Amino acid sequence: MSTIGNRIRKKRLELNMTVEELAKKINRSIATTYRYEKDEIEKIPLAIIMPLAEALETTPQYLMGWPEETVVNVKSADMLHMSKYLALDEEGKKTVDVILDYEYERRGAAQNDKEQ
Repeated sequence: MSTIGNRIRKKRLELNMTVEELAKKINRSIATTYRYEKDEIEKIPLAIIMPLAEALETTPQYLMGWPEETVVNVKSADMLHMSKYLALDEEGKKTVDVILDYEYERRGAAQNDKEQ
């Protein structure tokens, strides 16, 4: 079974990055970063998911183990419906909010690049 720790480690190794390098990029200790990879920390703080995704050149959805389309095409008005559908707890809802904000910013930048 693929866990968030497995996905973190896989991406880190794909980038030929050491745990020390990753820890520095996300402003965490080496020990804490190892604990993320080994799934010893059950709930990785939301404030770390985004920096982890950026450092590992991936998306928050990948790290969370969600299909990319889970949140990519969702509008803010659809959040309540989606959260009920996915039966998310409050922490899960906050995570989706953070990911949606990230996706909208990323798409906005991509759209601006196309127009120029």
